[in-house]
Amino acid sequence: ENSGDFLAAINNYTDAVKHHYEDEQLYVNRAICYGKTNNFKSALNDVNLVLSKNPNNAFAWYLSGIAKINVQENGCNDLITAYKKGYQPAMQALNQYCR
Repeated sequence: ENSGDFLAAINNYTDAVKHHYEDEQLYVNRAICYGKTNNFKSALNDVNLVLSKNPNNAFAWYLSGIAKINVQENGCNDLITAYKKGYQPAMQALNQYCR
């Protein structure tokens, strides 16, 4: 996977958000691309926006937890929330980062 591809994707999502700013999946997708390019602060901004509108988005809680861990914040509570809200793969991250 080429980081240039992710940077291009970020630009595409940024354009899409201008026209479909209410579509939370666009922000989730852009957050993933930000994470792939190690821009975890921007990823966190996008997932926080999603979670402010939809606190039941389990995958967004997971992405938030991972992004926080990567900026040396405590993401464990977010990973627990992701798991409790139904995102099962969060358990693997909990075992890896939150022992």
